[in-house]
Amino acid sequence: MLDDLPNWYHAEEVLALASVLCVPRIGRNENDAETAAMLAGRYGAQVSLLSAKADMISSTEIRKRLFGGLPVEGWMPEAVEQAVYEGGEYFPEELRALQQKCRAALDGKRYRHVCGTMRASARLAQLWGQDAGKARLAALLHDCAKCLDPLRQEVLSGDESGIAPVHHAFAGAVLAKTEYGVSDETILRAIRLHTTGDWGMTDFEALIYTADLVEPTRTYSGVEEYRARLTADVDAYMQYALQSQVQLLGRKGRRMHPATARAIAWYNEKMRKRVQGS
Repeated sequence: MLDDLPNWYHAEEVLALASVLCVPRIGRNENDAETAAMLAGRYGAQVSLLSAKADMISSTEIRKRLFGGLPVEGWMPEAVEQAVYEGGEYFPEELRALQQKCRAALDGKRYRHVCGTMRASARLAQLWGQDAGKARLAALLHDCAKCLDPLRQEVLSGDESGIAPVHHAFAGAVLAKTEYGVSDETILRAIRLHTTGDWGMTDFEALIYTADLVEPTRTYSGVEEYRARLTADVDAYMQYALQSQVQLLGRKGRRMHPATARAIAWYNEKMRKRVQGS
């Protein structure tokens, strides 16, 4: 932007108040030295050219990707990306309205997790070839019932297993439909299954399950292993993730939900058929 400085509002006042640092962009020759000399002669500007070169990252492209639900991982510092997702300023208007409603229903820690899950869903949608917009919406609402009273969670869930930690997922699918106006059954089922999984899971449902598991604000022991094992092979990853989660439940002395048992059987069957087919 160095050569555009003369077009700034009251450029002469800006340049009288502040010195200028110019960071060249990789792959572009802007004749920065000549421009710096011109600014010094015209305005008495103090311009320093840095030897480092900045990557060709466009703020316009970042906004475009955020609007479309595409990943921006590596395009900005980690803390900035999280803040951008939490603010939602660059998302479509209808999504922003749902996001603000969801934010009001959650505590700060849970909302941060939800936004982290949205970030993870963008990356996974690209990796696993899924609809990025739907993935972002499912990720936003996957925990919309998490901060409800436990009894209300259980009633809304309709679940009779007595396993309380899964109730928010089943209840969340109900709330997403009745309170947030989501009618797409693809999204609703993904919300419902994001904790347990189930027989017949689609790659989209696996995406929301995984995004919840590996999102970047997670710090639990073992999360790095879950992240490191991510590949384009959805079935192999889900087989590993589900079995690992069940082993964790066993170590904690907790019961496995019947839907999780069905999910494990589903992926074991898919992998068995793959081996036989090869």
